[in-house]
Amino acid sequence: MTDEAMVGLLAMLVSTVVLPAVSLPLTRRAADGRLGPNNVAGIRTRATKASDAAWRGGHGAALPVLAPAVPVAVAVVVLAVTVQLVGGGTWGVAVAAVGFAAELGIVLRSAWVADRAARLVTE
Repeated sequence: MTDEAMVGLLAMLVSTVVLPAVSLPLTRRAADGRLGPNNVAGIRTRATKASDAAWRGGHGAALPVLAPAVPVAVAVVVLAVTVQLVGGGTWGVAVAAVGFAAELGIVLRSAWVADRAARLVTE
């Protein structure tokens, strides 16, 4: 494996693991009230920041959507490393990139669900 492929694989795998490792605890803290509305962390939409209840409700609704992020990250790491060891080249990087896209999709979907739930709280 070339150094470039190794760096690419590691970067994609770290990104794939860091995304749920950061988003899940933050979302959990926001849902239970330990992290209030702010301009730095959490799912920050106009609806979720409308009130404390909307913030907690939106994040609470997002938690079940985010739950698959951890098993997806584990599967991606195992699969990407296996593919890299067997296939060589940049195949592991490609698998990791697809896995990261899946993780990003989960996070974006959770933001959409949080926004919808927060709107219901404020209506």
